[in-house]
Amino acid sequence: MDSVDDSFDTSDLVHLEGVEEVKIPIEKIKVSSDRHRKEFDKIAELATSIEEFGLIEPIVIDQQFNLIAGERRLRAHLMLGRTEIEAVTMDELDEWHRQALELEENIQREQLSWPEEVAAKDKIHKLYQEKFGKTTQGSRSGGWSMLDTSELLGESAGSTNMDIQLAEALKKHPELANYESKSTAYKVLKAKQDIDIRRVIASVISEDEAIGDRVKIILGDSREVLKKYDEETFDFCVTDPPYAVDLDKAVERWWGEVRWVGETYEDEKGQFKLHEEVLSEVYRVLKSGAHCYVFFATSFFTEVKEVLLKVGFNVKSIPLVWIKSTSMGPSGNPFTQYGRGYESIFYCAKGSPRKFTKPGVIDVLPFPPPRDRIHPAERPIELLEYLIEVCSVEGEIGLDPFGGSGSLAMACKRTKRRGVIIEKDEAYYTKAWERLRG
Repeated sequence: MDSVDDSFDTSDLVHLEGVEEVKIPIEKIKVSSDRHRKEFDKIAELATSIEEFGLIEPIVIDQQFNLIAGERRLRAHLMLGRTEIEAVTMDELDEWHRQALELEENIQREQLSWPEEVAAKDKIHKLYQEKFGKTTQGSRSGGWSMLDTSELLGESAGSTNMDIQLAEALKKHPELANYESKSTAYKVLKAKQDIDIRRVIASVISEDEAIGDRVKIILGDSREVLKKYDEETFDFCVTDPPYAVDLDKAVERWWGEVRWVGETYEDEKGQFKLHEEVLSEVYRVLKSGAHCYVFFATSFFTEVKEVLLKVGFNVKSIPLVWIKSTSMGPSGNPFTQYGRGYESIFYCAKGSPRKFTKPGVIDVLPFPPPRDRIHPAERPIELLEYLIEVCSVEGEIGLDPFGGSGSLAMACKRTKRRGVIIEKDEAYYTKAWERLRG
């Protein structure tokens, strides 16, 4: 297809609907090596269509027989064993055809960035719809569909649909162009759409339901309280279950060591039985895809993970790390043990996790511990705010079955989420309410 017969007479061109058309020997047509498309879908189907109905759209060449548009049609002819193909020259086309072919040709070249590529596809799709009208289903039957555009471009309908969605989204969200690939940008777009839907749902519920206080603190045993809630009630959970000791009664400090002298479980596994009973109820009342963040003592990694898996959670095997920024002091002899400067958090979900509300989050969370604590295991409100803002939107409802100081209640209030916090110790329940209403 590289040689050119100078004796070819363009005066033999035939006029067809205002466009000059002629049959050209295929061997004379030259195909440039810098064309973008390397794979050609459904050539056999196109060949069958040409065999049955003929070539509806001729290929386009320049005066030197360089192919401008129609490589799939050319390949289909070769598959059929044809030696000639209908063609028109670029300078014989009207303005509409020139625009359409210029766009199609640009899409075939390597130099386009992905935002330029999707914009060109969107423009060519709209150009054909302006000429043939719109249709929403099937191939062209009284209009031009997405399927027609995909066949014109020689790609899957799904790929064309994704690109045109991205082109429309770039008009509203130009920051999507900053992503290196269109596949990444498309994932971000779908996450944004999902989050927008959740915001609408949450705002409607917040307005329509008579919920009283947006954040509730309930005095009681979470194993019993949670049974009063229906399945799929809560949008997220952040909690810190108790581990082995009643910390407010447990610590005596001696020179060089810390001794735990407080109340402990008679059965060292008893705490995990409690965890299982509560977390199974948490799993039940969480919505599908809801995130659950569980703080845990790192020495209990295996036990806590086993409980989470047993009740049904999808658990990320590598936990998040809360960096306290300052050491909390040694857990024993300061000359033989390192001070505790971090804690671990299991990130899990009910089924496949919902998308984060913001991209690019990392698993190391540096937040200084709270200063004026009202509970020995209190977490910084700023850390809890960060977690719930990653996994939820305003108006959604969170849960903490081990309320403690009520830090999650404060985090929900400050981030405009609703919340239910359960605490069985009356003293801490009272302090948490005072803090929330203060």
